[in-house]
Amino acid sequence: MQLMASQIAIITGASSGIGLVTCEAFLEKGVIILGIARKTCPERLASHENFKYFACDLLSPGASQKIVDECKKQFGGRIDILLNIAGVKDYWASVDTVREDDFDRILATNLKAPVMLMGAVVPTMREQGSGAIVNISSKAGLSGAVAGVAYVSSKHAIVSFLEMIGCSRFHESGTVPWKFANLFRLGQPKTQHGDSGKMGFAAT
Repeated sequence: MQLMASQIAIITGASSGIGLVTCEAFLEKGVIILGIARKTCPERLASHENFKYFACDLLSPGASQKIVDECKKQFGGRIDILLNIAGVKDYWASVDTVREDDFDRILATNLKAPVMLMGAVVPTMREQGSGAIVNISSKAGLSGAVAGVAYVSSKHAIVSFLEMIGCSRFHESGTVPWKFANLFRLGQPKTQHGDSGKMGFAAT
């Protein structure tokens, strides 16, 4: 994915961690960002002219459409990039110890929320004829035994979902006018998705 100045990006998980540093890296390239998180706006981005912050719980009803509407309100009709970075971990709970409410919360945050937000931005990307969507996965999306049952399940699921979406779009039109990618965190084994020790993309 090539970044260009004045592209419009939605980035979830923008208040801390990977989401925050991704916002900073994109801003350095001149990308215009709508940052999404539940917490207050990070101070070091609050005054940046190309950054707007939208406090939103991704699990609240209608959150995805509200985010898309806010992006268009702030920056006009385009949405060039979606980065689904927000996520939550579990506590290494196995199938016999995981709590139902934890399982539901982790699957909703790590799987349902990205899927719903993808669904909300795709019509705009289809209309404009281009766009890029990146979901953050992890080593847990490629193998087991690196986290608890809920987290591993959610990361495997988001990888498979994105691969399915890419295939279905290709079969519909014979081409994919926008780019999808799963981004894996550092340290994954060498696979078709990327090389060990680096960030790797599996693009469709």
